[in-house]
Amino acid sequence: MLCVVGIGVRVLLRYEAGSHRRDRQHEREVKAEQERAATFEFDDNDPKILAAKTEAKRRLPEFGKLYAQHEPGAAYMVQAMFYTSSNQEDHEWLKVDSFDSLNVSGTFMEEPTVAIGHHLNERVTIPQADVVDWLVKHSDGTRECNFIGSAVEQLFAEHMAAGHK
Repeated sequence: MLCVVGIGVRVLLRYEAGSHRRDRQHEREVKAEQERAATFEFDDNDPKILAAKTEAKRRLPEFGKLYAQHEPGAAYMVQAMFYTSSNQEDHEWLKVDSFDSLNVSGTFMEEPTVAIGHHLNERVTIPQADVVDWLVKHSDGTRECNFIGSAVEQLFAEHMAAGHK
């Protein structure tokens, strides 16, 4: 599966005070450069992505232990696999409110990008087998895991280093 990821890149255009004329060509060039830098494609079957998913699943019991401790002010999230009616895969993040030996329950943190029959803030219960990644945001601002996110960042850095700016 080919994935397209937007990396949070924002370019601010600055105009000198008193300038009444905007250079439209310059604006188009900056926007095109921003889009090239902000979006890139990667294969969901890339070895780095597959290794990240494997590691996340292997270490899911660690997430369970952290969730059971329920640190005040921390946020617990899992990324899970969902499918459209045509069997297209979609990974979505859930804010976890229940975790047991078989299932994870939580609410969608964003509106799904494809039609999977669920929506923003909807609560669902999924089997642990559908979890592909997990993340804990501690109250002190530190984060644990997000294996796929780390792999995507590495792929993006390689993409940029190869001159695909």
